[in-house]
Amino acid sequence: MKQFIVKVRVTNMPKVLIIDDEPNLVDMLTTLLGMSGYEAVSALNGQDGLVLSQVESPDVLILDLMLPDIQGYDVCKTVRSVPQTAALPVLILSARTAQADKDRALAAGANSYMTKPVRMAELLKELKRLLAAASLPPATPTVSSTIQVSTTLSASSSIPPAQPPTLPTLPPLPPIPPPGPSDPPTLPPPGMPPTLPDLPPLPTPGIPNDPTLPPPIPPIEPPRPI
Repeated sequence: MKQFIVKVRVTNMPKVLIIDDEPNLVDMLTTLLGMSGYEAVSALNGQDGLVLSQVESPDVLILDLMLPDIQGYDVCKTVRSVPQTAALPVLILSARTAQADKDRALAAGANSYMTKPVRMAELLKELKRLLAAASLPPATPTVSSTIQVSTTLSASSSIPPAQPPTLPTLPPLPPIPPPGPSDPPTLPPPGMPPTLPDLPPLPTPGIPNDPTLPPPIPPIEPPRPI
């Protein structure tokens, strides 16, 4: 499965091709280079990196030596053998610190050699030097000078997680008032009948002058004889 990233070039920023099999390091480099005014494309193996060197036309190549398919030395030799990339500045960024490895990389056509972990400020300085040697304009940072250029990059580097926004402190909720007279009555315990409220007494029929009763009906007189 192909594992490389292709981006369309829509700016005049110097383009850096990164060939390294450490995804965390590649992500960190891509982010910091973008903040420093570079456009970065990357591949996680040598074969895909060679394809991108033809398709993307980068201005500088950052190359690891220990790749899963092709050694960085051979990638560098292939880059030098192709007319389109023969003059491409190549910066080796490797964990190998032996002088023999440096001499072999320079003999394969590399322009510079840096070891991991590397300080971002030193890497940016070396990229600027390589671009100037190739008569290319330097990069222009896209953010203010508050970038932490002292960041040290290594194979275990990763982008720090985003911090969640700070929410304002809300005032405490008021206490819930105790149940009042208007609240529903409390249910009795199981097995006990509910207590009914007291009702007003009903009036006794036939009590005179009872305002709640209609007036009495007068008695019917018997018919008189004719």
